[in-house]
Amino acid sequence: SSLASITLPESLTSIGTQAFSGCSSLASITLPASLTTISGSAFYDCTILQTVEFEGNKVDFSNSSFPYSGTSLWTAYKTGAASGNKGVAGTYTRSATGNSAGVWSRQASS
Repeated sequence: SSLASITLPESLTSIGTQAFSGCSSLASITLPASLTTISGSAFYDCTILQTVEFEGNKVDFSNSSFPYSGTSLWTAYKTGAASGNKGVAGTYTRSATGNSAGVWSRQASS
């Protein structure tokens, strides 16, 4: 697949199981504020996924939704969430590429 970056539409509320599986060129994705669910393995084998932007704070996903270091993305998103929210909106980047797990962290607001 040659899809390198994608911004999903505001009307999107969920991403299904393995929806982007095998998009080996996908490096960044912007998830709309309307999104509430990302199913398991939605980004399976997206080995160079480096940047995920959450425009909203209501996304529910599992640690298996993202490749290699989904657990740390899940933890980074949940950390600091206000009561009633699933996470913290913002841009998250991974410190490693390819098969290395790396660590996901939220970028400081500008």
